[in-house]
Amino acid sequence: MISLLVLLLASCGSPPVGEIPAAVHSERPRTAMPSTGAAPLWRALEQLDEASFQLPEHNLPGERPSDGVYELPDGWRKAGGSDAVALYKRDMPLTLPAKRYRQAPAGLVLEVGGEALSYRRDLDRSERPRPGWAVLGGTLWLALDQPPAQLDPPARLLHAATGDLQRRFSYGLSGMSPQEFVTVVATLGAETRSCMLLPAPGQVSWQLELPPGAVLQFGVGLRPRIDLATPDSDGVQVQVRVGEQIAWSGSASSTEAFEEVQVDLGAWSGQQVELTLVTDPGDTAVNDLALLSAPILFGEPQGAVRRVVIVGIDTLRPDHLGAQGYERATSPELDALAQGSYVFERAYAPAPRTKPSFRSSFTGRYPLPAVHTPTFGEVVREEGFVTGGFAANVHLVPRFGFNDGFDHWYYDNGAKADEQVDRALAWLERHQQVDTFLFLHIMDPHIFYEAPGRYKNLFVEDSPPLSFKRRFNRWDISRLDKAGEIGATEREFIEGRYDGEVRYTSAELGRLFAGLDALPGDTLLVLHTDHGEEFWDHEGFEHNHTLYDELVRTALWIRPPGGWQGGPHRIEEQVGLIDLAPTLYELLDIPRARWPTVDGRSLAPLLDPAMAGEEPDLKRELAERPLHVGYLMYDTERWAVVHRGGKYILHTISGEEELYDLDADPGEQNDLALDRPQDLPAWRQRLAQATGWPVGPGLRVTLKGRKGEPFELVFPAPVVEAGVLDPEAGRSRRANLEWGESPKTLPAEVAAVSLSEDRTRVRVEPGSKGRGTLYVLFGEEAPQGVTVDGSEAARELGLDAGSIAYGGNRFELASGTIIAPRDSMAERVERTADDDEAIEALRALGYVE
Repeated sequence: MISLLVLLLASCGSPPVGEIPAAVHSERPRTAMPSTGAAPLWRALEQLDEASFQLPEHNLPGERPSDGVYELPDGWRKAGGSDAVALYKRDMPLTLPAKRYRQAPAGLVLEVGGEALSYRRDLDRSERPRPGWAVLGGTLWLALDQPPAQLDPPARLLHAATGDLQRRFSYGLSGMSPQEFVTVVATLGAETRSCMLLPAPGQVSWQLELPPGAVLQFGVGLRPRIDLATPDSDGVQVQVRVGEQIAWSGSASSTEAFEEVQVDLGAWSGQQVELTLVTDPGDTAVNDLALLSAPILFGEPQGAVRRVVIVGIDTLRPDHLGAQGYERATSPELDALAQGSYVFERAYAPAPRTKPSFRSSFTGRYPLPAVHTPTFGEVVREEGFVTGGFAANVHLVPRFGFNDGFDHWYYDNGAKADEQVDRALAWLERHQQVDTFLFLHIMDPHIFYEAPGRYKNLFVEDSPPLSFKRRFNRWDISRLDKAGEIGATEREFIEGRYDGEVRYTSAELGRLFAGLDALPGDTLLVLHTDHGEEFWDHEGFEHNHTLYDELVRTALWIRPPGGWQGGPHRIEEQVGLIDLAPTLYELLDIPRARWPTVDGRSLAPLLDPAMAGEEPDLKRELAERPLHVGYLMYDTERWAVVHRGGKYILHTISGEEELYDLDADPGEQNDLALDRPQDLPAWRQRLAQATGWPVGPGLRVTLKGRKGEPFELVFPAPVVEAGVLDPEAGRSRRANLEWGESPKTLPAEVAAVSLSEDRTRVRVEPGSKGRGTLYVLFGEEAPQGVTVDGSEAARELGLDAGSIAYGGNRFELASGTIIAPRDSMAERVERTADDDEAIEALRALGYVE
């Protein structure tokens, strides 16, 4: 049967500019969406304690798994090298997540003669290799001074993690309960899903009463084999049985994608039945590990279904939208949406980049505590919502937890808006009878500014004689800019290409909005951006390098179900992406006891007439609340706070301070820090309040790299604290710990700093590198000077004494404002092994040069 959405998409174009759909309200609508009785939802993965199981001991060849030890006596092919050291390669005996690694994959060791061999990442490019090994192109490479076939004992590959995986997916060896064993999160191709693992032959059964119009939905797939030395699965037959009757039969055969299954169980509606999911092997049961993704059972809706849709647009600065003041016609479909929406005019991201901003919008927390906070998806899934997410940015991959709480998570790096909208509409149609939460990420405004078809040059009259390739990235532009080759014509061309992407994005999202309006039920629609883009507003380009408003102001629009005529309904209060999750929790009537900890405030009183009595108090609270911004990667660290139409910026290493009146100077061109020194103490206090970190007057001690004797700094009165500032804070490109990069210098390599019991003496023991910045934080008043004491005669110095030589050390003293961060990403995440597939995905989006 041809679906309603297919007919809609075939017959409708973009909505006319400015047209208000007939369904929108003429009076202020109720935005809250308490449960009204959508189809009762039964989740198999949440009902495992009520199930009975039949599971095989294991599905691997032999009596037990290999424990991740692979003897490699044969299978080697000569691949070049020199007379002294030849190159050999062979197929990998196990599955790894990437094809090529710049360093040894975590936990993987190749032994020759019982000793571990060195990893050398460029073996395939070396004419005179040294002995070593590498994983290149999914193949195992080995450089040796003798043929591997002559080794006694033979070379062997050790990967304890593979042994762990084999035990994990062999029920008899896992040590798990059946409920634990069958619960997995699995990735097939681009999709990551919550799944039930059901080896063949196996089955799981429940006793339950089927609701009217009962439908069972799930996806089927096959877990890829773990040990490549074993045969592929020959497929698994899957059945859905109601009692002794077969309601559906099919196969699980793909390790690349899930196949969608919908089983009509209406014939048994109202009956108490035994529902059984069954897996049968093919000719053999080897590697027959079927995946049944997110099985749900629902019936006919008892009321209006609820639908929360969040559209997160990457790299879109709100002042390039007509609804927020742009003169160029970049966004007619989005402007039409704004006419039925609440538009927050002063919304802020916590960072000028993707990962921390979406972490905050997903959780209601600032980026660092957000790392381990339950996501909005986790919370609403507990409330009975089916959850789906579609991401097109490498920073939103499951390895960073963005799929937490999502039944379905689809990641396609750099996917265009048309693909993303198609996927979202198809997913929404499949789940239109149940409460749903959809997150849709749109990547198109991000560099490379290559919108499809007519949109690419829609706002570009003539391509200028640029000396860079048409597909340019931030590094190309930076080099040419420094060389003086980017003038006004080139800048206009680049910005015009960007606007073409915005226009294309608007057109595609118009299709999404039309599709949403055709679905039954109530849709609460949120549109927000993660950060902006600079076009030389402060003589820079792209993002993630400053904290000015062109990068950290975001769009944040909320359309109530059906829309609200006569908008945009503009809200001037200063808000942040941290406010989104708590706002939605309240609008969905989720009790506060079930909210995770949040840093943001619920904005619901500004939106819903039922809460209007709370609105004045909330407005006062928002007016007094400072919001902090930071988390840079591509310039030296700094932190900002925005409050009551002003912004203060403090540079961590240098102590430079900036102050702007955003109302009078929205472009932040007039730094008031020198003109209004009397205002700075209050701004420092606001930054401390917003971050929770100490901010105040202090002393910087910059070690110059000559490691000498330990020394002490002696003060006439107690100081508050002393320590080492993170050396990464002084770099223009910080190490990305979550991608496996290592800092150039660790704090311990700069110095060890300790404070005496009476807090008047700061002991400094220079570290192995002895280069970096120390800090001493004073109280309300700074001392007049400091005494340096150690192996030489004590010396009394002023706080701004400048360059000093003492005890074999060279350092500089400078007073100024100190911020002492209490938290860092290094303390929040575990470093992951670097791999070339991840690096290539970053390079494809212009993140890596």
